Amino acid sequence: MSFSIELSKKEKLGLFDPEDKRTDDAIWSTYPDLDDNFCLKFSDFTIELNFRGDLPIIYKDVIKILMNVKAEERKFFWSFLSSSFTAKWECEVIENRVFIYPRWTAVLMYDRNGNIVEAADYKSYEQVQELDKENFLQQWDRLLLEVAKDLKKVGYDENLEDFDYLSDLLKKYGE
Repeated sequence: MSFSIELSKKEKLGLFDPEDKRTDDAIWSTYPDLDDNFCLKFSDFTIELNFRGDLPIIYKDVIKILMNVKAEERKFFWSFLSSSFTAKWECEVIENRVFIYPRWTAVLMYDRNGNIVEAADYKSYEQVQELDKENFLQQWDRLLLEVAKDLKKVGYDENLEDFDYLSDLLKKYGE
């Protein structure tokens, strides 16, 4: 099955807030517009998320899942509670594959034709998602590298709490 993360063009960045001590707070300050979105695209459905409204809330969870996948943790789960979706994903890493068993509580989901999926139909989108491990990591890293660059542009640095993963991405890609 396929997986990608599509980024929308961000019109403008926010302003540095000296009171931001954590990366999730800095992300919220960096993206002032609720129209700045990114999409998680699976084979059969798409979930639209927001840089300001969702990413600060799920940031730490995303880092944890990526670290678990990289460490080849056999089984783990991931619970999300954000403005666009509430779900539990049970995950399994087997060799070069990531298996996600999603359980949707509430989600703004679109089918492959671009139609909104109604709550009554969530169950039909709870089939296992078998994804290529490297692609899964690369897609998230590409999104997070973009976030790291934007945080730097606004004036944030490695002194933020929970910035380590982003700092490693910036070093890896020479930014």
